[in-house]
Amino acid sequence: MPNACGTYFAVYYDLVSGREYRAYAKFVIEKIFRSNAELVEAVNTAILIAIKKEVVTTPKAFKSWGDKKIERFIYRTADGERNKYELKIAEHNYITFDPILNYLFGVTSNIYAPSVLLYNDFLFDDSIDVTRFIITMLWVFADFVEPTIMGSQQQPLLGIVPLDITQSDTNYKLIPKMFYYKVQQRKIRNIIISICDNYMGNVLDITKEFIITLHFKRVLHYYFPETFPLIVSLKNSESHVTLNSPLNFSEYDYEVCVRDVWVSLEGWPNIRQGSNMLELYNRITNQKTYLYVRPGYYKTRSAYLGAIAAPIIESTKYKTFKEVFELSSDKESYILKADIGIYFSPSMAFTLGLTPQLYSPIQLLKLDDKIYLNNFSLTRNTIRNLSIYADFIDETIISCHEDVLLKTFPNVSYVSGLEYTSDIDEYKKVQKRVINTMGFKFEDSILRTSHYLEYSCNIIIALHFKHV
Repeated sequence: MPNACGTYFAVYYDLVSGREYRAYAKFVIEKIFRSNAELVEAVNTAILIAIKKEVVTTPKAFKSWGDKKIERFIYRTADGERNKYELKIAEHNYITFDPILNYLFGVTSNIYAPSVLLYNDFLFDDSIDVTRFIITMLWVFADFVEPTIMGSQQQPLLGIVPLDITQSDTNYKLIPKMFYYKVQQRKIRNIIISICDNYMGNVLDITKEFIITLHFKRVLHYYFPETFPLIVSLKNSESHVTLNSPLNFSEYDYEVCVRDVWVSLEGWPNIRQGSNMLELYNRITNQKTYLYVRPGYYKTRSAYLGAIAAPIIESTKYKTFKEVFELSSDKESYILKADIGIYFSPSMAFTLGLTPQLYSPIQLLKLDDKIYLNNFSLTRNTIRNLSIYADFIDETIISCHEDVLLKTFPNVSYVSGLEYTSDIDEYKKVQKRVINTMGFKFEDSILRTSHYLEYSCNIIIALHFKHV
């Protein structure tokens, strides 16, 4: 399995002084596990090692742990069932797992779900399963193909296979678009194929046999490369990628199209500039106030609601989160306690589960109305039309203006996944110049008033160039 991690949060209340001490210890595991018990043992060991490192610098916060001399944290239950475990930690302390461990331990139903706080006596009721699939994409490399430009480096890429991690059966998965890569001009007696979980070439230790079907075709005329692929990887709102060698398009006419786009786990920000407005409605005076929520990617539902409550607290008489939203006694919903009416933007209403689709009519949320947690999902896709702009192509006429629009994926809000495949190859003319860097921008529509998307995830774009 790839690196998985978590954090042990220590909270100790000193009854004598009345002070509260807090600290945390992060732990990481990386190993191939063949049983659920091996995974549990590795997590227990990793937590213990991390705490012993932190207890030296923050002993008071870990006093509860030290008093009880806890050596293990996840125990098999007293009834002795094979895959039934419970968490035993000090009072007020809690643990959070990263998405991978959450999914393997069965705390969440999928790898995209938000983190959960695990307190003492939490029960893993036959939920741990190390066979769950957690790799979102396979990168296949081969020693008999010519290297492909992948951003600032070159790798002998043979194919990219996106995986549906909600299904454990991966016997067959077609590559969305078939790419042909140039074979090295030499006699080949043996081939070496590496399957990796990232584009940096981190080879997976696969314990079972696998089958790869290859298709070769003969290509004539090598006076110049007629077609070639290029893989671009962007992260943390990068706008430019530096190529490891210049691409000279000054002598021949070339066109380019987007074949596929893959977005990593976190996806796009779930509150974005341009779709972050709240409309507060005073039912007594009929007055309307427009507020703006801070854009960002919020990983928990409480953080998301906290971001919504912040501008309300700043501009109204309600001064705490609990005065705006309150968790219900059954912990199944948040209740609006402020005596105001709120119209959310379509994307926020869809995320909160107040509307069934992104295009549904917006309803007023008023005093004592509930936001049900089982309808509230931070992983919903709220982008209407994903537009990609590139600074190395000629401008396209878009209504009454021109821009360097490379590709638009319409209605991506109907797709819950993070993989966008082009049904039709729309080629755009490449500027006739030497290209050392490539600049990209993303929008959620093609209107001039839309805002460029800021993102904290990884975005991989598969481009295809051809000579015309």
